Amino acid sequence: MPAQPTWDQGAMEALKAKIENFLSECVRCGYCQSKCSFLEKYGLPPDIIEDEPESVFLCTNCGACSKVCPKELKPSEALFALKYELISNGKLSEKTKRAIESSRRYALRGHRFPFVHYPYTEIAFWPGCSLQGTRPDIVKKIPEMLKEVYGKVGIVLDCCFDPAFQNGDLDIVEKAATKIKERLKAHGIKKLILGCSNCLKIFKLYMPEIEVDHILNVLPDGQKNFSLSHKEVYLHHPCPSFRFEELQERVFKIASIHFSIAKQNTIPMCCGLGGLSHNLNEELSEKFTERHNCAGDPQTIITYCMGCKNRFLKMGKEAYHLIEILTDAKQMKKPLGSKKKWLNRLILSTSLKLKSKRVVVAILLTLSILFATLLRSKGYFTIENIFELIRA
Repeated sequence: MPAQPTWDQGAMEALKAKIENFLSECVRCGYCQSKCSFLEKYGLPPDIIEDEPESVFLCTNCGACSKVCPKELKPSEALFALKYELISNGKLSEKTKRAIESSRRYALRGHRFPFVHYPYTEIAFWPGCSLQGTRPDIVKKIPEMLKEVYGKVGIVLDCCFDPAFQNGDLDIVEKAATKIKERLKAHGIKKLILGCSNCLKIFKLYMPEIEVDHILNVLPDGQKNFSLSHKEVYLHHPCPSFRFEELQERVFKIASIHFSIAKQNTIPMCCGLGGLSHNLNEELSEKFTERHNCAGDPQTIITYCMGCKNRFLKMGKEAYHLIEILTDAKQMKKPLGSKKKWLNRLILSTSLKLKSKRVVVAILLTLSILFATLLRSKGYFTIENIFELIRA
């Protein structure tokens, strides 16, 4: 498995060198094009870089092109560097600028009050945006399941800014990472259990000093007590999981206990939600999704990305998140819309805040001050009355 890529975020010359080195070495064999709906439509990576650079924002960052390159080049890194270069230069159409800004707003909303929440515990579960919005019931259940191994486990609700990262919007990701590290330190959190492989990617790239692990590495394997309408399943590995070979091996082991795996993707296959394709070109996004609907494939999909699961449900597939199986949760068989997910996140965040003693004390103190102010305005007591009561 190749090492984690690093991005020279402030050095435009380094980014340009990354792109130029790729262009000089690529032989335009076309092998990567056959594995990617984006490249099939817009051409080979060199063509995109030289002739249609802004179309690069439709790239889903899955990394399949790098995985299959016979010369072991990294076209995905060159395309990613191009995204950052274009954002830095500001040479973009208004449509693309609006889409990038939309991703920023999504990440910032989840990074701020009232959706953000940090507990005062040394170990915490970080579910990620999609899991907390789709299955808040599972989010609340997991700390209890981890209690025997870790003791008290809190829940952190925040956004890692992967939606911005996927666009090459790296400066805002770096700022968010700095803030997240400050929040973790202020709350005494030393270890995070992550519920999302995209979050795992961001922490490894931007916050390597934070101790992290994926939830599927620490949850028990579970018992084989889950029934499906189809005997065989297609095990879908989310794109960022291809950075973490041990995680994929662990997932295969767990899934094999519960299901008969007829097929799994051995290279990244985006569900259609990566990058800005779903925002700028829904037809292209759907083509990515349709790659998971080949004739003869198992009709049941097991994945470990809630965003991918929702996408497969919309496609009409029977789809399950592996964590639903391990937590013995009621299966969600219909995709949730954006408004419902944000409502779920708000309710979850509010419920966790109300359980915090510090928050309760702050609320009671605020209510007391407001009540006292109201009584004073009505003339029920004055400062002189208070001093008289103290002297008495």
